[in-house]
Amino acid sequence: MCEQVLSHQLEDSEKRCQQLIDSSKDAIAYVHECMHILSNDPYFKIFGYESRDDIEAMPIMDLVASDDSTKLKEFLRRFFPR
Repeated sequence: MCEQVLSHQLEDSEKRCQQLIDSSKDAIAYVHECMHILSNDPYFKIFGYESRDDIEAMPIMDLVASDDSTKLKEFLRRFFPR
């Protein structure tokens, strides 16, 4: 019983998070281990994609010109140390 309650609470939390992301006019993406997990319309449109399905599960490095990949790596290391 407890497992079902926790599972339901987790589903509700995930739905609320997605609704919050979707309702924002700012570009928002959740990136984990350099992979896009969630994004909203303003975010994927910045990169010229038509759907969030086109960008989710895509490595963030795929969105950066090869000349700028070193700069992005340095930025990520500086602001998100392990």
